[in-house]
Amino acid sequence: MKSINQIFRDNTSLMDEPEVKELIEYCQELEGKVMDTEMMEQYDMENKLTFLVREIYESCVDDLERDEENERCPDLNDKPNFKFSIQMLKRYIQNFARDNNFRL
Repeated sequence: MKSINQIFRDNTSLMDEPEVKELIEYCQELEGKVMDTEMMEQYDMENKLTFLVREIYESCVDDLERDEENERCPDLNDKPNFKFSIQMLKRYIQNFARDNNFRL
């Protein structure tokens, strides 16, 4: 993106015109709004990714705990199906990527 000084480099006297001054101020306001919007979008995606990682982590911990319980008491608990868990995890990540326009 060009700066205002670069745009008026060849004719700086135009910058003294009241209409041009008003236009420059307006452009600076818009630049600020664009930057704020970009930062909020980045922050929003960061929150979504944090949630995704927490969900994955909790799921892994739950499966590993069930597996430990199964080793101690095989008659009381079903052994976790890790292949099924991984397939579901893959689907969950794919859905997240699709829903949030996130490239894998």
